[in-house]
Amino acid sequence: LLILITFTVFIPGCKKTPGVQEQLNQAFQDNKSVIIVVSDNNTPAGKILAVAKKVGKEKNWVRIIEMNADATENAALVKRHNLTHAPKPLLLFMTSNGIPLNVLVESDVSDKAVATAIPTPKFNEIINLLSGHKPAFAIVSNKNTKDKEQAVTACKEAVEALNNEAGIV
Repeated sequence: LLILITFTVFIPGCKKTPGVQEQLNQAFQDNKSVIIVVSDNNTPAGKILAVAKKVGKEKNWVRIIEMNADATENAALVKRHNLTHAPKPLLLFMTSNGIPLNVLVESDVSDKAVATAIPTPKFNEIINLLSGHKPAFAIVSNKNTKDKEQAVTACKEAVEALNNEAGIV
């Protein structure tokens, strides 16, 4: 007769590692763009994870999250983002409110490709407005633009005409 006794040991100071969904929720709460590094049990993501972390270090508005698509706790995310039959490993880029925008498969991953695929804070603002079914006025200029104030004024007037149901970025 074999009796197996199991017990849980509580160690003060040790925390459970948050799951992918919890990490995503925290990133969105912190208003961060997200790169999900998706792998599975057969294809490690070492190379693309290294590139994502390297590029992500340079951009303080980005959160890097690793996800094993074969893990049962990630099944809902895999289904929601149609990753079941996607080639792995891959990078999935999301806005700060959870809208998937870009995907890079391993063969397309480079520092430059990752850097240009990450949604910027201003781009996130535009996408957030549009996903809320609100018009977005984006003012794009450089420091030599002379009529920027006119553009800002025109946009403010347009927002007022839309009963403040629009945004200016």
